[in-house]
Amino acid sequence: MARNNHEDSNYTGRFRRVLTVISIIFCLILFLLWRLDNPRAETIRLAVVDKFVPNFSFILTPLTTLQNIALDFRSYSNIFELNNELNKEIQQLKHWKEQAIQWEAKYAKLLDLNKVKLDLKLPYTTGIVLADTGSGFRQHVLINIGAKDGIKNGWAATDGLGLVGRITGVGKSTALVMLLTDTSSKVAVSIQPSGEKAIMHGDNTMFPALELISKADRVGAGDRVITSGDGQVFPKGLLIGSVVKDSTGRKRVSLSADYKRLAFLRVLRMIPIETIQESKMLIGTEIIKKDSSEDKDTLND
Repeated sequence: MARNNHEDSNYTGRFRRVLTVISIIFCLILFLLWRLDNPRAETIRLAVVDKFVPNFSFILTPLTTLQNIALDFRSYSNIFELNNELNKEIQQLKHWKEQAIQWEAKYAKLLDLNKVKLDLKLPYTTGIVLADTGSGFRQHVLINIGAKDGIKNGWAATDGLGLVGRITGVGKSTALVMLLTDTSSKVAVSIQPSGEKAIMHGDNTMFPALELISKADRVGAGDRVITSGDGQVFPKGLLIGSVVKDSTGRKRVSLSADYKRLAFLRVLRMIPIETIQESKMLIGTEIIKKDSSEDKDTLND
């Protein structure tokens, strides 16, 4: 049995060698046939292609399928990379969208400031709101203009829509604005169209209360509230808001200024009102004295 196995293995080895030689010779002949530049060789090549290629189409089908899968995978990879790039661009666009919205709001504020018509005797300086320094008991904002810009305590500040507050602290390059909602804020107001006078008192809400109304029955919801100019705190005629009523029937003021989006404030350069302390500062006192002296001389004569 061992001998037969040895002979079978020798026979198999010889067959493989012969088959290898035949395959090499066939490949060489095929190569030479395909490389020959001859009309007869061209005819033979076409005949071989027509004979064998259609019969071996079932072999090419898996290869074509694999090729299509490879192309699809490459396309998927390209689409995946493109999708990642688009997501990054979308994030950047969202960021720029937020920036555009903020700049649009600031631009709208500036347009509102430009549309406001104030007394020509009241020049102004526009500042940017830096921070909200308010708390549960104080309502203040910080702006980026101060003493170097000529800002002084007591000057009024508006946002282009209505009165916001007044300057209560001045630094070299910053100033503190006390809002009308602060509990320390008390403003003499005039209610239109009745012309009734009142005091608007802040109470840390967005709707300051109206107090000391001379004739409350003449004041109704929707009436316009402006500064009266009494007390020399604010110039006369600055818009504050309109009258509203709370659930208890108490009259309050709905502020015209947009406190939720205070971006720019216009500080009015108020002309100080001269206070008279001595009679010598009165114009005409000399005339009165002169007239009285002439009367005395006449009586003496």
